Amino acid sequence: MAPRVRYRRSQLEPYFARIRVPVTERPGNVEGLSPEKQLEILTLLHKCHLCNIPFENLSMHYSWHRIIDVDPQHLFNKIILQPGRGGYCMENNSLFYTLLGTLGFDVYMAGARMFQPELGKYNGFNHCVIIVNIGNQPYMVDVGFGANGPLAPLKMDAEANQVLKHVGPMSIRLRYDAIPQGFNRRGKFWIYQHRLNPEADWAPLYCFTDFEFLPEDIRHINLAPSTAPTSVFVQKVVCTRFTTDNDFKIVNGKIEVQTRWDTDDAAMNGALILFGSTLKLRTEGVTVYQTELESETERLKALQKYFLIKLPEQDRNAIRGSATEIHESEILVHWASYFLTRRMTEAPSFEKDSQVTRLDEATFAADLTKAFCVGTVPNGGYVASVFLRVASVYLSQRNQPDPIAASWQFLNATHEGPAILVVEDVKPGRGISVIHVTLYQGGLLSQSPWVSPQSKKRAVAYITSSQLAGEKGITLPTGFDVKDSPPPVDLEQLTKSSDANWERLYLPIMDYVPILNNLEFYAPKDCKFRPATYDFWIRMANVEGFTNASLGYISDAGPPLIVETFRPSGPDSEVPEGGFAFDKMFWYPTVSMSLEVKKALAAEGEEWLRLRVAAKVLKNGRYDAEVIVFDRNGEVVALSNHVALAVDIERNISRKGRL
Repeated sequence: MAPRVRYRRSQLEPYFARIRVPVTERPGNVEGLSPEKQLEILTLLHKCHLCNIPFENLSMHYSWHRIIDVDPQHLFNKIILQPGRGGYCMENNSLFYTLLGTLGFDVYMAGARMFQPELGKYNGFNHCVIIVNIGNQPYMVDVGFGANGPLAPLKMDAEANQVLKHVGPMSIRLRYDAIPQGFNRRGKFWIYQHRLNPEADWAPLYCFTDFEFLPEDIRHINLAPSTAPTSVFVQKVVCTRFTTDNDFKIVNGKIEVQTRWDTDDAAMNGALILFGSTLKLRTEGVTVYQTELESETERLKALQKYFLIKLPEQDRNAIRGSATEIHESEILVHWASYFLTRRMTEAPSFEKDSQVTRLDEATFAADLTKAFCVGTVPNGGYVASVFLRVASVYLSQRNQPDPIAASWQFLNATHEGPAILVVEDVKPGRGISVIHVTLYQGGLLSQSPWVSPQSKKRAVAYITSSQLAGEKGITLPTGFDVKDSPPPVDLEQLTKSSDANWERLYLPIMDYVPILNNLEFYAPKDCKFRPATYDFWIRMANVEGFTNASLGYISDAGPPLIVETFRPSGPDSEVPEGGFAFDKMFWYPTVSMSLEVKKALAAEGEEWLRLRVAAKVLKNGRYDAEVIVFDRNGEVVALSNHVALAVDIERNISRKGRL
């Protein structure tokens, strides 16, 4: 039998000191200990490792060689002897595996396949885990999976179906089952799954074997994630570490480093995550802080301040000129990259990205996503729809789940990330109720009262709700009809882009405001846009149906196009009165908007809706917009009025948090 690679006894003390194992609990050889004591030691070492060795890929970006070497002695020198440093999956698990073998644990490594949710299938072997046998019971150990990895050794028991709490509302479990893409139905894998909260569905993260992978196998499967152009580790700088109650706190909207570094008696409460140019702190499942790093100087400062990683000058300079370097104009590069990625992948889900979570009787949490941002700021209509969801959930208990009228004021620019919405009853009624809702961001808390004195009011709304299906009263014909009705449409042919009268709309703004590509716009073929008035059919790019909750979003999607219809068709075209140059980029923030709902859309959603959008005055960078929403039968679904601005895009770019 080939000898196992072990660390020298003289290397154990530096290892224990690096991961902050209390001096009185630093183990020697565990072979003669009881199974209970072995599991206790393994659990402590696992926790200390997670909290003090980050999951990071800095060597792939901040080094001249860009090589990930999983040799145990190299890993000891890199991670244990360099303050703050860590590694990615193959590195951290190989390091910990060698420590456990040195201590006398019955341990081996196994290969794992990561699950790709966007493709609905597992990759080839591109991850690894550690299996430790204690008594007659095997445990899976993984200290190399980042923020979603297990917090402690997981018992491999096919019959137990044990659900374990993770951080915040998240849960994890191990299942023993066949995987869908495998043809050998008797061939089963251990499947590591998680769910974000008790109401969410279980989702696989990876599956792994229970047969041994040799160090030679680990070196082989290390190649793809460290070198393949499609690997996220090649594409992004990543650094993540689990946090405890002793590590960080938020003071005046910024992360403050605590002075205590005890690990053994502190509960793990979240993770500090650096992904590309984004730094965020998640506590108990909620993002309590997030900022965009604007330069390499800021990213290196964050690595040193929050992860205690100080890279030598040669390594700092190695990223210069590479695709992962942060440039001062990174946000423009980010938009272009995001737009191209969106073109190649599935459109985001409005239904999913506008969901809210009830925290207590009158408080709700939302996560405003990048997919519905204009640059760095969430679209006003998308935010309005989040308000509508809050109203629907809050007033469902009174059997008034349908907002029929709402008005919003956007006080300060919202930003991507967590938000808290607080409801106040204004006029509770038996048939109709009115509520006031305030959206807060910044300085949010992970428990009641959820907002702090540092939290900022971003938007407010008055929302009137009833039950549309139960409305009674007189109905009279008003004779209302829009002037210059648009041409007829065959929606079945429109889906095939072969309708005789309508065609897919393209405007230059769609190239630099990716959110507009979450919807498909269709305009009349012979349309010579009447001044500030136009019609189009719309549907979700992912063919998700429109519901009443989406009316805020879709009614706000049209007004920016009012201004864009004035844009010259090319750089040599005549510049219209007012000086709208072809290459001038604008952002169109909503200042205020109102909505009146006339009819309930089908619960399963409507694929197609038609909009009539018109403006009366566009002056000094401010304009009005009137939006009428029709269903496929020509019935009015909703009426909406907006006040919006046309602002130089540079003002949007500058809205970025700093360290």
